[in-house]
Amino acid sequence: MSKKNVCSICGKELGMMSSKIMLKDGMLCSSCGAKLPKLSAGVQQYTLEEAKNIITKQNEPEQPYTGEVPNYVVLQVVLKEAVFGVGSQNLSELEVIINRQAAKGYRLHTISTTTSGSKGVGGGDRIQATCVFEKLPR
Repeated sequence: MSKKNVCSICGKELGMMSSKIMLKDGMLCSSCGAKLPKLSAGVQQYTLEEAKNIITKQNEPEQPYTGEVPNYVVLQVVLKEAVFGVGSQNLSELEVIINRQAAKGYRLHTISTTTSGSKGVGGGDRIQATCVFEKLPR
């Protein structure tokens, strides 16, 4: 008789046709394997201990919100490009958000943008600006 394959984490029996995720020192069923982040190129496999640590950390409860003011705030603004010509139609909206956060004691830490194509007839391109604001020390 051949040795039965079982998931190294949950103990589920894995049949010949079952989807399996191979570890360096074991194997996982598809349910347990789905809880692991995909590996990047160049990384062969997780060890059983690494897989258990990742899954255990995912199941830990989040720290409750204490009401403390956060050190960082992330906001997104969608800028609409002009249909004709160049420039954003609502650039002043971004300016208002930056000034509002400054008045609350935050400074712009990072801003990044991504673009997407036109959304419908007569619409210009869209630029999504993601702004990270940092609380200034008092």
